[in-house]
Amino acid sequence: MTRPPSVDALARSLADIGLPHPLLVDAARAAIQQCGAQRVLVVSSGGPIGMLAKQVLEAPARTAIELNLQIRNSSFSHYFFNEQSIKLASFNNIPHLDRPDRLHAVSYG
Repeated sequence: MTRPPSVDALARSLADIGLPHPLLVDAARAAIQQCGAQRVLVVSSGGPIGMLAKQVLEAPARTAIELNLQIRNSSFSHYFFNEQSIKLASFNNIPHLDRPDRLHAVSYG
């Protein structure tokens, strides 16, 4: 599956500029909202995930840290977006591990 060129360009540009997490999240958020895609997959670590959730919820700065400490490895969060806004639909989901024979695999970063 080929990604839209704008996503590849964003990945290259973000990797090269060395911005702190809040500014990287802002840049990625703007690119996602303006890329024209109907679905976007973003793979990241806990810091940017917590920062995006904090921004979308318009929460205080310490919320990013608190959210980061809750994030389970291999979890996913679901957002709805358009050019005007991003809305959080669900956070820190692990349905692939939420069964008795896989609960031992739940871990935190």
